Amino acid sequence: MGAWGSGAFENDGAMDFVQEVTDGSGLKRIESALAAVLKSKSEYLEAPEAEEGLAASAMLAEILNPAAEQELVPLEVSAWASNADKPLAEIVEKARQVVLRVLTPPSELLELWTESEDFENWKSGVEAIGARL
Repeated sequence: MGAWGSGAFENDGAMDFVQEVTDGSGLKRIESALAAVLKSKSEYLEAPEAEEGLAASAMLAEILNPAAEQELVPLEVSAWASNADKPLAEIVEKARQVVLRVLTPPSELLELWTESEDFENWKSGVEAIGARL
């Protein structure tokens, strides 16, 4: 899974995604990550798409409502979010839907974390992203 923790940014896929967004692709790349998750509808959602979708949602949440525990957010995300324009309501709604979709079977990321001892931490972290949106 390439994860070193249960946070939205604590895996290789999410950090690669963060680099793409902060290097200039911005909200356009965030929107494409959200769309990739939402197009799965009730079909199997692969882990890489889910990781990017969660990272995109967390980045939007950071713009709207910065995390109280800044150690959970990479510095490049905080810096990017502090200079980003507020996202449109429709993009925020898509991010909320992504959070729910990742937590709804069939979802590979959900399956992988369900098998982990850290499942409850991961799940509460994902739910916290939704609450900040």
